[in-house]
Order: sequence, then structure tokens, then C-alpha cells
Amino acid sequence: MMLVAAWSRASLGLEACGPRLRPARPPPNIVARARRLERALAELGTEAEVARTHGMTRAGVSQYLAVARRLPADFLDGWEVETEPARLRKLSLRTLVEIAREEGEGRRRRRLAALLAGPGGTRKAGA
Repeated sequence: MMLVAAWSRASLGLEACGPRLRPARPPPNIVARARRLERALAELGTEAEVARTHGMTRAGVSQYLAVARRLPADFLDGWEVETEPARLRKLSLRTLVEIAREEGEGRRRRRLAALLAGPGGTRKAGA
């Protein structure tokens, strides 16, 4: 006995769901995550414990904490609540870590201002 049934990709739930059909995820707010990890560090005590509880590497936690510790507090306070995707795309973790490594708060402030004022938000703005 042979059973033959008509099927289609749609009836099996296999229809194409390409990138054009689903909405793009908003970019992450790096500053908000850095602040969350900073609060977790105060609670848990070590970067290794924070990494373990948040499913990250210790090196990753260190990068986020460098952002939270070295960038100007007024910038961090304002940017922590930012939700606009176009503005969030301008600041990646890599860019913020590069700025945090700059010597002197004045240079870091100038670099952030140039980056946020520029139209494309390139990594080398103000360098």
C-alpha cells in the first residue's frame, strides 16, 4: 500500500523567511550593557564571575567595563537610555573601546563629539 499526499513548502511551514521578510533587529545599546555589567561587577565581585553569569568571556566583560569606566559620565548617562537605531549604529563596542583608550578626557570628549556629529559615524572620525 502506498499513500501519496500533496504537500507544499507553505503547508509544512518551510516557506522562505529571508532577510527581506523579517524586520531587522535593532542595534544593541553598548553603553546600557556596559552599565549593567558594571552593576553586576559591584554585586558579584570579579570579572570572571560576571562573565560566567552573563555567558560572556572575561575579555569581553573587560572591554565593556573599560567603556563604562573611562568614558565621560555625562555621555554615559545620556547614551544609556538611547533607543533610536540610527544613532545606536554609530557606536559599536570596537569604536567605544578605541575612544576609551585615548589619553585624556578632553581627547575622548572631542572624539565622541566628532563621531556623533558626523553624518556616517565612521570609526576614524576625529582621529
